[in-house]
Order: sequence, then C-alpha cells, then structure tokens
Amino acid sequence: MQDYHVHSEFSYDSNSKIQDILEYSMKRKIKYLAITDHMEYRDGNLEKGFDVKEYVDTLRKYGITVGVELGWDGVGKIELKNDFDFITLAVHRMDEPCVPERCYSNYLKRILKVIKDFPHFHILAHLDFPRRYTNEPFLKYCEKEIEEILRFLIKHEKVLEVNCDPIKKQGEPNPSFDILKMYFDMGGRLIALGSDAHHAEKVGESIWEAIDRLRYFETVELSIFNEGTLHTLSLRKV
Repeated sequence: MQDYHVHSEFSYDSNSKIQDILEYSMKRKIKYLAITDHMEYRDGNLEKGFDVKEYVDTLRKYGITVGVELGWDGVGKIELKNDFDFITLAVHRMDEPCVPERCYSNYLKRILKVIKDFPHFHILAHLDFPRRYTNEPFLKYCEKEIEEILRFLIKHEKVLEVNCDPIKKQGEPNPSFDILKMYFDMGGRLIALGSDAHHAEKVGESIWEAIDRLRYFETVELSIFNEGTLHTLSLRKV
C-alpha cells in the first residue's frame, strides 16, 4: 500500500527517525513510501525548511522516495530546484478565525492562485484543510470554487491527495468523500494516499479505512512517482 505524506526529523514539527519510519511502514505493509518534509514559504520568504542536499542524499541512501511538502501562501515567487521525486503543494495559511462562510472561500481562492502560479507541483495536499478546525463540509459553502480547482487538476493531470489524518477524529479524509465523489464524477482518477504522519508510529494510519471507501469508485488510480515520472496503479488491483 501507499503512504505518500510522512514527516521526519528534517521537518520543524517532527522528531521521527528515518529508521523508525521504515520499521513502522513495514509493519503496516506500506509498499510505496515517501517522506515529504516541510518547506514553508510565507510572505515571500522561506520560513521553515532544511538542507535540501542533505535531505535528498539521506533519503536516497535508504532507498526512500523523496518528496517535499511545499507550503506556500501565494505571496512573492518561489524558485525551487526540482531535486525531488515529486512536489506536494499545500496551503496552510489562514489569516482569520475559521468561520466557514468566509474562511473557506478565501482559503480556496488562495489555493486556486498557488496552483496556477506554481505549475511545477505534482500533488495537491489536503484540499479542504480548514475543515479540520470546523468539521463543516466545504461543499455546503463553496461548491463552485471546489469545482474550479478540480477542473484545473484534471485538465493538467495533477494528483489529488487523500490525506487520511482527520479520519480518526472526523471520519473523513481531506478532502471529504463528497468532494472525492465530485472529482471522480468529473473524470478525475489520480490520487495519492497519505497519513500526514508526524510520528513514526502513525505511518500508514487510517490508509486502509480510506481504501475501503474508495474501492466503490471504479476509476481510481494510485499515483507513484519516480524522479518526477508518474506511474499509476489501479486501486482495485491493490
């Protein structure tokens, strides 16, 4: 199985050792593992990052797929050398208390901007991220904005992440299953599964719960990257 969203001690918010991550991934039968540590840009500056050469060399030594979670608020420009197997693009910035009617719309406008302004990404992370703080469905407030983002991903063959972190608390991944249904109904097929684990023992957590629900959709394909090249695997063959 796949876990394409895992953080290690290279991230500012994780202390997980690479060896521990590997051990837990084997216990959880994760065949396709990637580490995606944070590089976070805010207001045009790299606020949180790591030594890219050391990071890449370390993961290559262990034979691990090298990803990066590129957080960007859309301010300024990003110049990022593509030393990674894939880039997961994320928006974490929310400048206001998360009242769904206002916060959701502003968040999605920011996402639409960053995916257009940084076309080099491969995967879009946790599309309805603010829902973690409200548990209010996005489609209730922002169906048109969601649809526009999904159309962009489908047109440009970008991958939609199914981030399993909120499943234990909320019973839904990011994005929620209703958004995933919309994506598949629109012709989308490319997904990547991720636990968003910041502790080694969380690697692979809730992945199988997500798979059980996703099997109902016929066209779902897991996205596997090798040096930026996309390979796919039908979820029904897993």
